[in-house]
Amino acid sequence: MPDATLIAPRFHALDRLLCQLRPYWQFQPFHYRVPPWSGLTPGLWPSLTALSEAEFGTLQYDGPSRDRFLTAWLPEVAELQRLRQLPAMRGTPLAPAPCLHHAVPGRKWQQLTAFAPLVPSAGPVLEWCAGKGHLGRLLAGSSGRTVTSLERDATLCREGAALARRAGVAMNFATVDVMEPAAAAYLGPAVQAVALHACGDLHRRLLRQLTRQRGAGLTLAPCCYHLTRELPCRPLSGEGSASRLQLAKADLHMVVQQTATAPHRIAQQGRLEVIWRLAFDELQRACRRCDAYLPVPAMPRQLLRGDFAAFARWAAGRKQLQLPPDWQPAHYLRLGEQRYRALRRVEWVQHAFQRPLEIWLLLDYALLLQEHGYRVEVGEFCDARLTPRNLLLRALAPEAAL
Repeated sequence: MPDATLIAPRFHALDRLLCQLRPYWQFQPFHYRVPPWSGLTPGLWPSLTALSEAEFGTLQYDGPSRDRFLTAWLPEVAELQRLRQLPAMRGTPLAPAPCLHHAVPGRKWQQLTAFAPLVPSAGPVLEWCAGKGHLGRLLAGSSGRTVTSLERDATLCREGAALARRAGVAMNFATVDVMEPAAAAYLGPAVQAVALHACGDLHRRLLRQLTRQRGAGLTLAPCCYHLTRELPCRPLSGEGSASRLQLAKADLHMVVQQTATAPHRIAQQGRLEVIWRLAFDELQRACRRCDAYLPVPAMPRQLLRGDFAAFARWAAGRKQLQLPPDWQPAHYLRLGEQRYRALRRVEWVQHAFQRPLEIWLLLDYALLLQEHGYRVEVGEFCDARLTPRNLLLRALAPEAAL
């Protein structure tokens, strides 16, 4: 395994920069007309707003170009770019039988076949938050290993067991909520735990239970860090606990916000809703004579089939706000479109910190495991085009072997 001593220096370097540059990422862009950092770095905001829509469109999905752009005003971004580079982790490719691919979508199958070769080959496997057990079925079918899959949904367990029988694979399914104490009984000194895209509290629970039960090892790709009740979110490791960072749900959600394009119809609907919400924000500030954001609840999707005026009346009703009889929907809609163009640029800056913050979280998990005596490595188990949640943590107890 690579030199694990590199984990702590990288964590502390990231921690220092994320704390230092916190004004550029730890806020909710939707709430501001002008980013709160605009006065800290003269020239950055005017340069962003001077970009034409065509120029910005060329840059929007180009992370390296964004980093070069930002480095002119924030030289620390160059160091962040270096710290976010993790090694590619690749195992010996499997040669699974075609029957193991049944009922697994193509992209998911590619993720599974990239992840599975990195699971240590010795000992029984415990699949955490298994769903239908696709990962466990691949591991059992490719190596003949004993696999136990934990899943709280009894229907998914039944469907997973049926898929295993169809493939001729012996697997054990247990209808267990991994957040309950009963799950700990399945972890033990010989067990290799695996979890591909376990969300928030589910993967945090696994980390804690593994260290308590002294499991043989862990292969984990975390996901959806914001799905947690532990707010504000603090580091799990003793070494990380000295950090000054405290993460709110919005900070954790920012980590997994994607800038990739959605299907055209969905993207257009999302854009329209954001513009309407920003237009209403301008309207409510004028009506209340208060230059502060006013949160509006989730809207019924059928409202998108109407117009902005209908949405504004609905939102005003939810907030007990009386609209003036002579208000002009077209005027506020224009303001909303201007705010939307500005919002995209503010988020573009904020997203430069997505990957560094995600790696900070992963390295904290790695430090926790190191503190309990595990040998640990971190890296990327597949290309980000296959899944943006491509970070992997692998840990082995001192006596365990790959």
